[in-house]
Amino acid sequence: MTAPQNDGGRYRQRPGRPLVLAFLDPKSSTSRSQLAVLRSMATQYGPSGLTVALVDATGRAGHDDLVNLRYDWHLDVAGVLVLEPADPAALAHSYGATAIPTTLLIAPDGHLARRWDGTVAPAQDLALPLQDLTASPAASP
Repeated sequence: MTAPQNDGGRYRQRPGRPLVLAFLDPKSSTSRSQLAVLRSMATQYGPSGLTVALVDATGRAGHDDLVNLRYDWHLDVAGVLVLEPADPAALAHSYGATAIPTTLLIAPDGHLARRWDGTVAPAQDLALPLQDLTASPAASP
């Protein structure tokens, strides 16, 4: 799986693929609840093209902490990317993330399909639009 591309401090998704981008505090219980949902979505919809990426929006988790987070939560196995931007607060700000957690669902064409600020995005709320965004185009008769 390839990471979203760095474009001047913002991350762009893979062309034609939906992206769930989450700004979390890895030490927060609310963020960890969101992490469980993200891992589930990556496992379920990753094979259909979904990219799930998370950022430590606080910038307080060091590289080793993020490596441990990947390992402890089996994020690499699920296909969840843990991004380590040089300035996580600036990246969060560029996406309008002012609360933790903030989770964004970005459609394959790059527009914001849905967002959740300061709350866990429930699996059901993510799954319904993801079913549409990851569905294969209907075959023409």
